[in-house]
Amino acid sequence: MKYNEIFSPEEWELLKSSFPIVFYLIAGADKNVDKKEKNAIVLILKHPDKVDNKLANQLLSDIDKNDFDNVPIDIASNLSSLKVISEILDSKLEAEKSIKFKKTLISLGI
Repeated sequence: MKYNEIFSPEEWELLKSSFPIVFYLIAGADKNVDKKEKNAIVLILKHPDKVDNKLANQLLSDIDKNDFDNVPIDIASNLSSLKVISEILDSKLEAEKSIKFKKTLISLGI
């Protein structure tokens, strides 16, 4: 299944932003994203097929590591974006697939 056909281009871009947002919210919770954390996300971006979620695979394949440099620092804005992303997922996917993606997203942020 090609998930980018289910979502509008705007929704797809927002879904792509979920990875950098969650990464910085979790990895940067201590106000410092260290080199080990950055290297881990670069490795995931190089091998998205290793992630056990087809939607995540397709999104990660479409993300450039530079996308991680464009995340707003405002936590409230990021949380608001994640709420919208969650609503999009819930409206377009079966509940099981939506929940599985969200769990994958959280696991990649750690």
